[in-house]
Amino acid sequence: MSYPFAKHFFKVMETSDYVKFIAYIVIIIGGLIGNISVVLTVALNRSMRTTINYYVANLAVADALICIFCMGNQTFATVTQVFSLGAFMCKFSTFIQSK
Repeated sequence: MSYPFAKHFFKVMETSDYVKFIAYIVIIIGGLIGNISVVLTVALNRSMRTTINYYVANLAVADALICIFCMGNQTFATVTQVFSLGAFMCKFSTFIQSK
């Protein structure tokens, strides 16, 4: 099965695109590690289970989802010329980035 736009799917990357791509990856990984550690700290330590810490853990989950969906979308857009994530992701990413 061949993809009709395979030749033009990925764009020719310049130095600034490589820098952006690496920065996005570092920020995504750092954000996920930090947010997962916050959630695990609240979940595994009995003394951390307070209302305020549940709120902080909830914010960490929301931030992790933003890292995955928004930053992941931008990372993908850095290396491609066309938006090929489908109609749902087109509408969903626009919705989540505007809120």
